Amino acid sequence: MNKDKDSVIKSGKVLFTMGIIFSVLLFLLLIVAINDSIGAVILVILLYVIISPLLILGVCMKKNPEKYIKTSISYIYGADSTIYLNKGYTYDIACNLYCKRTGKTNEELTESDEDEIWHCSYDDFTYLMAWIIENGYYQYSSQHYGEDGEKGWMKTIDKIKNRTYEATDFFLLTDGVLFKDEISDQIVDFIQEYSNSSLCNDGQFYLKEENVIGGLEVDVQDFARKQLNSDIYGFKFKWDDYDKFKVYIDTAYKKYLDKVGK
Repeated sequence: MNKDKDSVIKSGKVLFTMGIIFSVLLFLLLIVAINDSIGAVILVILLYVIISPLLILGVCMKKNPEKYIKTSISYIYGADSTIYLNKGYTYDIACNLYCKRTGKTNEELTESDEDEIWHCSYDDFTYLMAWIIENGYYQYSSQHYGEDGEKGWMKTIDKIKNRTYEATDFFLLTDGVLFKDEISDQIVDFIQEYSNSSLCNDGQFYLKEENVIGGLEVDVQDFARKQLNSDIYGFKFKWDDYDKFKVYIDTAYKKYLDKVGK
């Protein structure tokens, strides 16, 4: 289970437990109030109406944690500030593929196994992140990372560019977030269009009908199956694989430039 989903479920359990406790206490108060006055009864009922949503919210958070992960993320980052935002929503897919490949169950996964699964969960953007950094389109965001952190952070970017780090390390360090203002204005529109041109249906990616440049997830899915004998979210990033894949991105970028007349 990914970290954010686990956190939401735990919060849901806490809220549900608090709701139960308050409900029991209010029920006892209601019994006492019945022997006292109508006003006291009304007060207890009003308090119950106020507190009872804890029970409902707790149940909802336990049953549908993904909904509350997305809500909290949108609140923190803003709907339009990110290019890529994966706080773990693909972790379960990567985990299922990893368990299928290794024959392990969730209960048998070690810390090393989980680390590899996190690497695989960023398959849908890691190749593109490598392309962005390799071609010098990455720029530091003082708005999101502060005025004093640029020197240290750009050393990390240089290590990725020089291939002493993997492109996946970017998302492991940022917890799966790439902000819009970290991308050069020269290509930000292309990155947004290319990375948002695929639709997922029953675990398979397809191009949107109006698309003319290609779609990132569709391209990664095609490459993974033909070159890696794997599904998307089922492999770890390797620079040798990226060198074979980046022709997809170059082709999509050329089509984009032709489309916009540049």
